[in-house]
Amino acid sequence: MLPIRQSLRAEDDLERIFCESIALLGKVRAEPYLACVLRAIGILQHVPELGRQVGENPMFRRHLHGDLAIFYRMDPDAIALLRIIEQQPVGL
Repeated sequence: MLPIRQSLRAEDDLERIFCESIALLGKVRAEPYLACVLRAIGILQHVPELGRQVGENPMFRRHLHGDLAIFYRMDPDAIALLRIIEQQPVGL
């Protein structure tokens, strides 16, 4: 199992997602939602190849979780969590 190293941008993304979820869903529903997102990130520790390759570099990956795209890099000693970005619904 590889440790997760979060970039500052990924930390900011998680905080923004949580704050927006509280505003939209309320704290009672936002906390389980964030826990689910963190579990999805945790799965990458065990199966880093789960995400699809992004671009030419096979170490850069994107894992889709619900309406979120989790971008990360597979380093030899850790998973570098780069960004967590909400995807636009199709057709908007």
